[in-house]
Amino acid sequence: AEAIVGAIDLENTNIGVYVSSDVTLSPGDEFVLIRSTNGVTGKPKSISNIVQKGMASIFDCSVDMQETQVLVKLTRAEVCPALFQGYNASIALLNFGVDLAIDRGMQEITGASEFGKAGIVPFMVFSGKNGDYGSKSQVKVSGISMLAGVKVKEFEIKSRPLTMGIFCEYGNGKFDSKNDFNEVDIKSKGTASYVGGGLLGRTYFKDNVYCEVSLRIGQTKADYNSADLKDFGSDLKAKYDYSTLYFGSHLGCGYIHKFNDKLNADLYGKYMFLNQDTKEVVLPSEEKLKFFGANSQRVQLGARFNYLMSKHISLLLTAGAALEHEFDGQVKAAVDNAESINSNLKGNNVIGEIGLGKDFGKLNVDLGVQGYGGNKRDLQAQLKASYIF
Repeated sequence: AEAIVGAIDLENTNIGVYVSSDVTLSPGDEFVLIRSTNGVTGKPKSISNIVQKGMASIFDCSVDMQETQVLVKLTRAEVCPALFQGYNASIALLNFGVDLAIDRGMQEITGASEFGKAGIVPFMVFSGKNGDYGSKSQVKVSGISMLAGVKVKEFEIKSRPLTMGIFCEYGNGKFDSKNDFNEVDIKSKGTASYVGGGLLGRTYFKDNVYCEVSLRIGQTKADYNSADLKDFGSDLKAKYDYSTLYFGSHLGCGYIHKFNDKLNADLYGKYMFLNQDTKEVVLPSEEKLKFFGANSQRVQLGARFNYLMSKHISLLLTAGAALEHEFDGQVKAAVDNAESINSNLKGNNVIGEIGLGKDFGKLNVDLGVQGYGGNKRDLQAQLKASYIF
């Protein structure tokens, strides 16, 4: 910094440092913020220990008040946490689609809601959601998902029944988020969507033990914008959009215990994997922000009870509960010399559900509600219909 002639009094001032995006900085760099020929005096009201570069990079720093100058030394660098929220929202919406496929979709192809009927069964499931995600920062995602597919006729492999189905899926939603950054709330919003398809399959062993599997692949899109996150050199506001591939799979095992002709319990365990591909976006400040491939790995352990209330009117009541743990849910991003990992989706959840199914001849209709508590606080309403040919 060029020296200012005369003394500088910093009494009751607020000191913060913002650097233009076109300046190159690295951890370990130091620079003079203020220099005076006659000395620096006074005690500032506040001194920020963060340096913001452009709209994407954040450096931890130390500020040294010396006799004739104020010296800033940079330490750790990271990507601004608020910029992760578009990617986090996309993963949350995709996981919503995973649950719909392996839960409601699997029920349809295995005949769980068909009261023992068999045949080729086309089905369609609609679900709406509204939930909050994360503990360190809040991401609120609301949207709808749709699953449409067909169960093919059951066949046997080495005397074991095998049921398979194919499906296509679509989801669309919006998100709002809030991050506490440098004692300022940064609010952001955007939209996310996905479209894809996949396979479902389940086989039964002795004593009502089963194993199931699914595969899915498709494309996801998202856009993000924030009026609170800016490049102070140009006053441009943060925004980006992207489109990338996703793929996922799941493996589950369970045991169906029949209490009597009307009541049974499905005890299950499931492992779900989801990958969203790497993507680089360019911010309005011309900073290149790279999101590395993000993985979600979840395990669920639960029980679902099915009670046939009346054989004459084919009315089925379903209720269940499960525990879920997200092992990963991490998003890694890098810009210039800054790199960081955000694990906002990682954590434990409790799931509860209740549903009611009704047969109208060859048509089956099912209504259900599912709630989440824990790191994911979510409420979902579901409607599904299937028809037997």
